[in-house]
Amino acid sequence: MKKEDLNLEDRIGRYLGMAARGWKTYANQKLAGSGYDLTIEQAIIIVHAWHHNGLNQQHISEMLDRDKTSITRFIDVLENEKFAKRVPDKNDRRQNLIQLTPKGEKKCREFFGLAIEIENELIQGINQSDLKIFKKVLTKIHQNISDRK
Repeated sequence: MKKEDLNLEDRIGRYLGMAARGWKTYANQKLAGSGYDLTIEQAIIIVHAWHHNGLNQQHISEMLDRDKTSITRFIDVLENEKFAKRVPDKNDRRQNLIQLTPKGEKKCREFFGLAIEIENELIQGINQSDLKIFKKVLTKIHQNISDRK
C-alpha cells in the first residue's frame, strides 16, 4: 500500500477517539462547572454502585475498561470523600463490594440529573433511528474487540 492511498482522516479509530475524548472532556467540564469534585469515571462508579446496590472492583474494572490499579485509585478517592465504602463480600471474602454511603447516594441522585442533561446536549439534532444504529454499531465493534482478546 502506498502512503498516498492512506486516508488517515477517515479511519474509524479517529472518529471513536474524537468522540470518546470529546465526551469525557465535556462531561468533566460540566461536572466541575456544576461544583462536583468528581471525574466522570468516579461519577460512573457511584451511579453503577447505587444502581447495583454494590459492585466488586473486578466488575468496575470491566465496566470502565480500566486496569485494577486505576480503579483502586478511583475508589480510594471516593472513600476519602466519604461517598463510598468497601464492604467484604459475604459470598467471597477475597472480594470487597463498593457501596455508597448516604452522602454518596445523595451525590448520585444529584449527578444523575446532570448526566441526563449532558447526554441530551450531546445527542441534540440526532434522530432516534440514527442513535439506535449508532449504539448497534458500537456494540458490534466492542463485541469484535472482545472476541479477539
